[in-house]
Amino acid sequence: MAEGFHLVVKGVEDVNKAFTKISTKVDPAIGKELREIAKPVQQTAQSLAVANISQVGGSGRSWSRMRIGRKKVMVYVAERQHGSGGSPRPNFFPLIMREALEPALDTHRSAVRMAISNVLDKLIRRET
Repeated sequence: MAEGFHLVVKGVEDVNKAFTKISTKVDPAIGKELREIAKPVQQTAQSLAVANISQVGGSGRSWSRMRIGRKKVMVYVAERQHGSGGSPRPNFFPLIMREALEPALDTHRSAVRMAISNVLDKLIRRET
């Protein structure tokens, strides 16, 4: 990791339950902003997956495609397609994390930090 930044989340289920209790609905504008923050990471991860992982993007099965998901105020980028029969790739998740997702986040880390800080400031201002 480029900046030596590590994030460890313990008790994420408890955090999600707390968000459910304090806010039943996140403002759609905030939700859109969160998704926009993730778009550059998604696009970079897709490019890196094609460039760095063999047999990931051809022959009609685009395993390189990423999706953006959101739960309340948590946003994530993940692979769009999952295994559906055939020969499974048991090492695919660690491989795509190491070769595409983590480097994509590292590339955009400072912009993501700044954008999330701005979104959190908006959330705090609306709650007070």
